[in-house]
Amino acid sequence: MNHKQLYKMIPEFNCLQGCNKCCGPMQFFDEWELNQIGTLSLPIGYECPYKYEKGCKIHKNRPLICRMFGSVEGLECKYVKPETLLTKEQGKLIMKEYFNLEEK
Repeated sequence: MNHKQLYKMIPEFNCLQGCNKCCGPMQFFDEWELNQIGTLSLPIGYECPYKYEKGCKIHKNRPLICRMFGSVEGLECKYVKPETLLTKEQGKLIMKEYFNLEEK
């Protein structure tokens, strides 16, 4: 499995235009995602440098953790919802696969 296959497992939905309410401290990302963003590092635990008043500057190439927000039970967005919400268990399985990607 690769990143793009994992991303396809996450239900998509359209964010409100200009919304950045889900943006917060960066939790984790891997080298492949950094290459997609076009940077060598991001400050883990600090406010995302790609958050701006009109939304997310890297929405198309955002890391998996950003894609999970709003799509998994417990990480719901209060403004919009996907047609299908992943269960916490499904979210955990995706995260497990994600962390296994780095080991290959």
